Amino acid sequence: MTATDQTLINGEALPFNLTDVDRATLAQTDEEFEPHSWEELKTIVQANDLAAFKRYPSQLRRYLAWSNEIKAKYGSIPNFVCEERLHWTPSRIDPSAQASGLEPHTPIPFAHTADYRVLRNDWPYATPPDIAHLVIWLKTPFAVDSKGYLLPEGQAQIQRFVDNAFVKPLKAIYGEEQDRTLWFKNWSALQSVGALEHFHCFIRGAGEQLLTEWTLEGKRSLIDTQHEAGIQGSRRSPGGAMSATRGSQKVFAQSGLNPSFDPSIESFNVTQVSYLGWKVSQPYSDIRVNTRIVFAKSNLHRLGFRCSRADFPDLEGTKSFASNHYCKDISPIMIPFNKPPLTGTELRYVKAATETPNLCGNGEFTRRCQQWIENRLGSRSKVFLTTSCTSALELAALLANIKPGDEVILPSFTFVSSVNAFALYGATPVMVDVIPGTMNMDHQLIEAAITTKTRFIVPVHYAGVACDMDAIMTIAEKYHLMVIEDAAPSLTATYSSRALGSIGHIGCFSFHETKNFTSGGQGGAIAINDPSLFDRAEILYDNGTNRRQFFRGEIEEYGWVDVGSNFVMSEIQAAYLWGQLEIADRITTRRQQIWARYFAKLHPLAKKGMIRLMEHEPECAHNAHMFLSRRGIND
Repeated sequence: MTATDQTLINGEALPFNLTDVDRATLAQTDEEFEPHSWEELKTIVQANDLAAFKRYPSQLRRYLAWSNEIKAKYGSIPNFVCEERLHWTPSRIDPSAQASGLEPHTPIPFAHTADYRVLRNDWPYATPPDIAHLVIWLKTPFAVDSKGYLLPEGQAQIQRFVDNAFVKPLKAIYGEEQDRTLWFKNWSALQSVGALEHFHCFIRGAGEQLLTEWTLEGKRSLIDTQHEAGIQGSRRSPGGAMSATRGSQKVFAQSGLNPSFDPSIESFNVTQVSYLGWKVSQPYSDIRVNTRIVFAKSNLHRLGFRCSRADFPDLEGTKSFASNHYCKDISPIMIPFNKPPLTGTELRYVKAATETPNLCGNGEFTRRCQQWIENRLGSRSKVFLTTSCTSALELAALLANIKPGDEVILPSFTFVSSVNAFALYGATPVMVDVIPGTMNMDHQLIEAAITTKTRFIVPVHYAGVACDMDAIMTIAEKYHLMVIEDAAPSLTATYSSRALGSIGHIGCFSFHETKNFTSGGQGGAIAINDPSLFDRAEILYDNGTNRRQFFRGEIEEYGWVDVGSNFVMSEIQAAYLWGQLEIADRITTRRQQIWARYFAKLHPLAKKGMIRLMEHEPECAHNAHMFLSRRGIND
């Protein structure tokens, strides 16, 4: 090793030898790094090339620092695993010993359930989110040769266990399809916990319920938490296939304060820290057992919490088992992305809707909702409720007479519906980059993307924060382009006192359960802001017929006069939505209060470069749809 290899950046000795892969990984950023695929994992295991396993660069750096801290605190990593993860006695192990000194119930591996435990790997190798990395710990050692390689007897014991414990439950889900489990036992030279018998198992597509049953704990790995909340977010975008922060972000919380979770502030491993919550009221539904959580006093101080027992009088069952620790048994919970509001009137209105002759839509509740939205958007808007924002965008594309080969300018950071709505009709999406502070389309890049085939600009108001609509409309007017606003989460948000969704020629909204207002799970609306499009929009909205004119007595009979589809929201959904819209201002005010609290508490961390918060210009009055924080410049 070189002198650089032998020490960490902070001058501490390495806790274990680095492989060539580790050194190459440390020279990369997470953005440059590519995780293992399932096929690559199989190749590594089948070739017994275990030194080829790799972790994300940020994970590996934290793992090195964490290992040093654990060794300083517990004497060795095996001691930590026994004491804090397995709760086996004796909890202190001689790392130089060939055996752990633990007393099994039987010398036969897996013969007694108390002699082994399945846990999630606290520091998993880099894999896609659907691949779980488990570690199976045993009190009984396997038979190995002089080089530490498993003998056939040990291999057969492990394979039988994997088949019974993992393969059979997966077969019940996926039928006879195999290739979902992959186990290996590290060489002695690669083990950081050599004094404790264990082997590893990758499992593909198990799902949280099975993993919880197997491990008796929820998703808990510190670095896995960071992997989902930060690393995945840096490689994708928020909300779905083209969105960032998929999966659940684990955070610390006290009395509603939810600063972003960062494992680097820890000097120990905590079990399922998704909530620091001194008051736990909403258990995570997939967690079936209570979990002991240990907080080190020094780390709580670093988080800004006081640690005297007297400071937490409501901690029933808390005991001080060491001079600098506190513990509490809680059921881990996840902080949900969004809780759909319930006003208390929805079911009453739904019942009323069932007693009308218009269950299919276009009844009294539809009229109320459409009128309410039109009043919010302004006098020039005509609104139709739709089955979703996706269908609203598809109706907009149809109304705009989009043709194969037409080009549509969109932001590179958006949900797939924004693109699919136009690609369905043969249009070519042209993506422009976003402004890092807002994640909205960079209007300064639009003109460079315009060609003779460009027909539309589709600004997406991310998180209810407005794009620069003045600049976008100026460009659209200059090049005679139509602007279709994807304002999915943006109802009640404004730009220079103008409602989002009312500025372009067409605006589209969502009432999905993740939005500020919902029509019972799914739903949307389209706002036609160009009067020249009103009549045709009405026809396309109703299967390409002029039936509405017939119902108004304007024509003697109706027929099929244009292309179209059924975009109509049901009256039951409209009734549910009306229960939300009639107190929309109260819902928005409450969300803004919560948003402001997050900002006040997290802004000091942003000033230090620890995290990065979303930005918005003074003319953009957002509706607190989402509070976005990302890794800071110092991460």
